[in-house]
Amino acid sequence: MPAYAPMGEINARMNPQSFTKYRKVTALGENIDNIGFIDLSNKQLTTGAAVSIALIYFGLDFPGARPAIDFTREIIGEPYRYTQRALLVVGTLGLAFAAFQQN
Repeated sequence: MPAYAPMGEINARMNPQSFTKYRKVTALGENIDNIGFIDLSNKQLTTGAAVSIALIYFGLDFPGARPAIDFTREIIGEPYRYTQRALLVVGTLGLAFAAFQQN
């Protein structure tokens, strides 16, 4: 490809009425709002995704997670590490479900 092959794109960006003004096209292809296979075009954080992130936080035993793990441990009646792993697995599955949901 010649060095100045995308000159038409540059001219289109300079034209305010052009529909391609906001497209980001590079040598690697068109930049769309996704990372590989996860669609990030819908940027709002749903309640399910927020709860899943909180469950992952608690499952990884970050600071402040011990009261939530103890409360859940009392509810389900399992040892601490099984409760922690359950929170991590449920949070990961919930976040994967939220990420791959197609609207």
